[in-house]
Amino acid sequence: MTDAALVARYPFLPGSSDLLGDLRPSLQDLVSDPGYEPVRHLAREEVIAALGAKRGPEGSAPSTFDAARPEERVLSFLYSRMLVAVAPSSQRVARRWCEGVASSAASQLGRPGAPPEEWTGLASSLDLEVIAAEGTSGHLSIALPSYCRLSSSLREDRFRLARQDLRRGWVDVAPALGVELLEEAVRAYLSDEVALLRLDPELQSGIKEREGELLSRVSALAPAYTPGGFGQVLRPDLFPPCMKQIRSSLDHGQNVPHAGRFALASFMNKVGVEVDAIVDAYRGAPNFKEGLTRYQVTQIAHHDGGEGYTPPDCATMASNGICAKQLDEARPQLCADPARVRNPLNYYRTRTRSLVRSSSSPSPSPTSDAGAPKQGDASEAPKAGTGEPNAAPSTSTGPASTPSPDPARRTPAGAHRTA
Repeated sequence: MTDAALVARYPFLPGSSDLLGDLRPSLQDLVSDPGYEPVRHLAREEVIAALGAKRGPEGSAPSTFDAARPEERVLSFLYSRMLVAVAPSSQRVARRWCEGVASSAASQLGRPGAPPEEWTGLASSLDLEVIAAEGTSGHLSIALPSYCRLSSSLREDRFRLARQDLRRGWVDVAPALGVELLEEAVRAYLSDEVALLRLDPELQSGIKEREGELLSRVSALAPAYTPGGFGQVLRPDLFPPCMKQIRSSLDHGQNVPHAGRFALASFMNKVGVEVDAIVDAYRGAPNFKEGLTRYQVTQIAHHDGGEGYTPPDCATMASNGICAKQLDEARPQLCADPARVRNPLNYYRTRTRSLVRSSSSPSPSPTSDAGAPKQGDASEAPKAGTGEPNAAPSTSTGPASTPSPDPARRTPAGAHRTA
């Protein structure tokens, strides 16, 4: 497979710009020159496809990509990076974009009739030692160091080295497993190397002015939060005290026990927070690995056919040392009434429903006892100094520990550990 043909399918590969030769427009030309409008149009399609709004069969990219010349694909990929860099919530958009591009690459690799040299060429460009296995149909042989690098963030048992066919320093893998490994390699490469560009303010302003409509679509495709799981707008200020305390610990770079990490991820998923925003919540604590965190959060969210794990009951939270009912700010305090609140979800449901009722009920008459607290009333604003999350998830750049897909049980905090 020629370099040009490989780049046409995978324009993100290192060295792809070498195909441009003398055709190296400035970034300003790429933004404003009418002659590059076809490239810009292709880039817009690429961004929307990567964010999941429009895909072809089995998640592949639109067919217009296949018709483009290699030079156009390289330039359109560059412009798509520029669009991602100026998008609202650009870090979140960039992560979604990287995942979408990696998924599209995987669908290309897994298409019927994909030649072995396409697999090995992509792997070689990413500094991986991969060859076609001898005497097998479509199997790959991956050098042991490369396999360990590829599988380090993939924690399912089927990726464990002990389950693989290891011969003389090479791991033989079936095509389906090879696609997943190379998809993770592409995602990791994009995340580490090319997700965001640094553009000067004037150029950013020009792109935003020209691409306002597209950037609005991008913002809608990668929101910080989805509507709450109880049919209400998400209200992090009404989270139960245990979840606020876990978030505060993570935001301040403190380690959180395994049970707390699982409880936060399962709770946030159940109240309607999307996976990207849940992953963001872990960025401030020690030993953060995005690939591992995202994988484990996804396992929590997709458990039981997409229902997701239910967070541990309050009694389990207490036995694991992560109950924080002394910080309950509701009036009257809900955590003091186990008949009403047996699970953190009960707390949040009660407070959001109470808020809806109070906002829809008529104002009290001058003769009513308006100042007396009523059962289930919720404070409108969080108390100062509680360390609770803002409406958007933390974007601190410190490391964070990862949640685990295993449900918390009545065991001492930290008894379960991620692999």
